[in-house]
Amino acid sequence: MVSDTVRNLIIIAVAIAAVLIVIAVIIILGITRPLSKAVTAAEKIAAGDFEVDLTTTAKDETGALLNSLEHMVDSFNLMDKDLITVTDKVIDGALSYRSDISKHKGHFKGIMKAINSLVEAFVDPIKVTANFLEKVADGDSSIQKITKEYKGDFNDIKNNINKTADVLFLFLEELGNLSDGAKAGNLSKRADCSQTKGT
Repeated sequence: MVSDTVRNLIIIAVAIAAVLIVIAVIIILGITRPLSKAVTAAEKIAAGDFEVDLTTTAKDETGALLNSLEHMVDSFNLMDKDLITVTDKVIDGALSYRSDISKHKGHFKGIMKAINSLVEAFVDPIKVTANFLEKVADGDSSIQKITKEYKGDFNDIKNNINKTADVLFLFLEELGNLSDGAKAGNLSKRADCSQTKGT
């Protein structure tokens, strides 16, 4: 009789252990599968691949982790899309286009603001230069030199445009003097080339 009781206790203990092992395996798989999915997604994101599967039905911490990663990927994708759009617009000559930074949050908003500032840093000198050259092409003698201060290469471009305008207006003035001399019958009058370089 004692042996039947011991045998029954052993069977019950083994059954309880088997149930506990099954429960433990289910719990472990419930944690490790989503974590493995999160690790795989994080590795792909770190490599620049935002095409990741983060779908989950879990309502626990692992589900919250996957949902957070999904929101992060959505933010990266939005910024990526806006960067491509800004670049394409500038390449296509739509120099007034700027990204809507209100769609972004935190540091991403700062990055998109910096991109807009970068575009502006290129666009402003281009517009000022285009406006100046248009006036020169129209022969507008009342135009003034570009006085706005720029940094680096943009300032060099501004200075070179101003020099070109100086030489152009000097030539126009000399042509006017030659024309006036010819009208007055002074055909021996020559242009003063001492202020110019080259041939």
